[in-house]
Amino acid sequence: MASSSIFWFRRDLRLNDNPALLAAIAESEAILPVFILDPKLIKTAGSKRLAYLGQSLHHLDDSLGNKLHVIAGDQIAVLKELMSKMMQVQYTSQLSMNLMELSVMKVLKHLELS
Repeated sequence: MASSSIFWFRRDLRLNDNPALLAAIAESEAILPVFILDPKLIKTAGSKRLAYLGQSLHHLDDSLGNKLHVIAGDQIAVLKELMSKMMQVQYTSQLSMNLMELSVMKVLKHLELS
């Protein structure tokens, strides 16, 4: 069992019926919930989408007892920094991965081997 896990919230901000979150809870003593705000999204999204995202993140943070870490920046850089701050880390993310997520996971696997 990993002592700590980073749970990277992406598109699925549900707590109930979230298989990846349930797996992280089962496999870790502590979980660091993270949402990484992509600068590209900030630049391209309209005001209504950003307002909805902000409201959704606020509700998620409330549900997590104000423990959600919302960090703006490059996903790889943010995860690498978080990884360097934690001793034992297990990465758990949403089950549906797009190409960006796959490339991020590939980089993280490489970093673990280094």
